[in-house]
Amino acid sequence: MSTAALPDTIFALTGKGPYEGRKHANLRVLARLLEFQTGFMVRKDSNIRSLADLKGKPFPSGFTSQKLVGVLVRAAFEAEGMSLSDVVGVPVPNFVRGTEQFVAGKTVGSYLAPGSGIVRKANAKFKIRFISLTEKPGSLKILRSIAPGAYYTTVRPTKRMPYITEPVKMIGFDYLLQVGAKVSNAVAYKSAKALHQNKKALVAAHGVFRGFKPKLIAKQGLGVEYHPGAIKYYKEAGLL
Repeated sequence: MSTAALPDTIFALTGKGPYEGRKHANLRVLARLLEFQTGFMVRKDSNIRSLADLKGKPFPSGFTSQKLVGVLVRAAFEAEGMSLSDVVGVPVPNFVRGTEQFVAGKTVGSYLAPGSGIVRKANAKFKIRFISLTEKPGSLKILRSIAPGAYYTTVRPTKRMPYITEPVKMIGFDYLLQVGAKVSNAVAYKSAKALHQNKKALVAAHGVFRGFKPKLIAKQGLGVEYHPGAIKYYKEAGLL
């Protein structure tokens, strides 16, 4: 059992992308946990207003230990008619290191989840803001051709994220709990039921579960297969 971003699950199931040649056909989804949102961050006083404004400027690249981040960045660029070669790549292993480079002044921005702790730390050093992506006809198709399962999402102002002062369009994807196909139906059933009926306990364990919506735990159209045991419970609960 493990958690995974939907694009990663699709890559693993098909043996493509970061899983090229390593197909894991026995993966099954137990539950859709929440929506994960990611975007491009720059200094608030920067004149960078769009991805196009990043051209020729230093920006984190590589993401050798967090390959999905690299995939999402490339997908966002290409959906807006750009490529990774349009920026001056600064190699980093993950988005945390990329943000550290940004705070140190070695890049003009970073790519990460707006509600994460590293964003709050960056905003404490100097005020930051997120760039809104531009969605045009055909953009979503390009985005998903590189990062399957990804979509555009709008992040709105909240007290928890003071650096979001207006709606910002970012990249979203579903975050899943996945299991192997050999997990028994009984275990999958009980696990799905426990998750669906205990949001308060989940939130108490980790604040990220504030975004968990029990009615979407069996969200359809993901392009991946749910475990039969989970399906049994979701049907009984009226979710399917």
